[in-house]
Amino acid sequence: MVRVEDAPYPRVLGIREELRERGRAVVAMDVDPRVHMNAMGTVHGGAIASLVDSAAARAVASLVGEVARMSTIELKVNYLRPSAGGTLRAEGRVVHAGTRIAVVEVDVSQEGSLIAKALATYYVAGGADRDGRPTRIHPPGHGGVPPLVGLKSAGSL
Repeated sequence: MVRVEDAPYPRVLGIREELRERGRAVVAMDVDPRVHMNAMGTVHGGAIASLVDSAAARAVASLVGEVARMSTIELKVNYLRPSAGGTLRAEGRVVHAGTRIAVVEVDVSQEGSLIAKALATYYVAGGADRDGRPTRIHPPGHGGVPPLVGLKSAGSL
């Protein structure tokens, strides 16, 4: 069983989870000039994209529980302003959850200022829960789980 929090790459970048609740996750990264900066002295776009991917993956993982495989199938980041250091936070919110596909909006901020806006799409592949049932994304209303405000399942579109 693979767990999102066990992935080594986010740990190498210093990404840490601050919050995970149903359909939402917040991760943070303290910028290290020796690791995260580009040649122009600002945070590398790839480091920000990795922060986005980590927040989005954890938001999706909050809906699927233990998953054998979950993959990013699309990631789009709009970089709104540069960052020269400090702590970056990314908040991911699942805005659509189908049977196998989830879409997540992510805002990256620094000291309350929005520096990037992203949209990520995830595919949840096979696997089984603790009772041996195939893993599926559990949208609101499934299995007695309370719905999230603004979250749409495939059946409600």
